[in-house]
This record gives sequence, C-alpha cells and structure tokens, in this order.
Amino acid sequence: GVSVEVLVSKLLFACPEVQILGMSATIPNLPEVARWMCADVYQSDYRPVPLKEHVKVGQELYDVDRAVVRSIEATEDDPQGLAALVNEVCPDHSVLIFC
Repeated sequence: GVSVEVLVSKLLFACPEVQILGMSATIPNLPEVARWMCADVYQSDYRPVPLKEHVKVGQELYDVDRAVVRSIEATEDDPQGLAALVNEVCPDHSVLIFC
C-alpha cells in the first residue's frame, strides 16, 4: 500500500546502498514494483507440501474441479461441521479457513 511505498522511497533515498528483501504471495503487479525499486524478481511455484483446496457449501465438500468429495456430518456442537474438518488436518498440518 501507500505506507509501504513511502517507507521504501524514503529508505532508498536516505540509504541508496541498502538491500531490501521482500516476500509476498499476493502482489499482482510484481514486475512493476520490481522496476520501481530497481530490484530483481525471484518467483517460484515450489511447495514443500502439496496444497489441497476444498470448498464447503452447505453440508457438501467440493474439490477445485467442483466435484463432490463427500458430505459433512453436522452435530449439535458443530452444526456446520467445521471443527471436524479442522481436526482432520491438525495437528499434523496447517489449515486456513475463509468464511
């Protein structure tokens, strides 16, 4: 955002010899940012662990190809079935949930 842009501009002006290492998975205009910073870009699709994506709609769990993987059982304590899904993954792996 603007705050980072101002900070980097001031830093590069005050200390032209400074080296900045930045990492992001969400910069859509990375080549443009790199040109602005006179920087090199390193991109990689390498993942040490495969990424598995699923979407839950109602009680159905879908893969990224929109195929039903299975139905999720609701309980009184977990009516959406989210706790059961998280428990399948944790503590051996990480999980990120968007609601």
